[in-house]
Amino acid sequence: MQPTDILTFNYKNNMAYAPAAKTYDEAIDIVLELWPELREVERDQIRLLVSGSGELVRVPRMTWSAVLRDIPRYEIMHVQVEQRPPPPQYQDKRSGGLFSSIKRIFSGRGAAAQGGK
Repeated sequence: MQPTDILTFNYKNNMAYAPAAKTYDEAIDIVLELWPELREVERDQIRLLVSGSGELVRVPRMTWSAVLRDIPRYEIMHVQVEQRPPPPQYQDKRSGGLFSSIKRIFSGRGAAAQGGK
């Protein structure tokens, strides 16, 4: 069986026919061409998935060629963007921290709190 030649790409319920790329990286290039707003997203955050056993199954880079040989023409290739967790927020748990102390000194509240010195 030869690999399929055309797929239906689906991103946020917006579908488009496109050639089935020979490589995973070419598939990501197609996705970026179809949805230019994804160009701001890092490539490794873009996931490609197909329907399998009633659920979406991720198609990683290493299996792209094998999966492409077995899926029918016009199969829907779902596009998802993996959300990265936000960076940790560091806060000094002590009484306001160093920045708060410096801010009080320069705002004048430090002098009043020390008896006008």
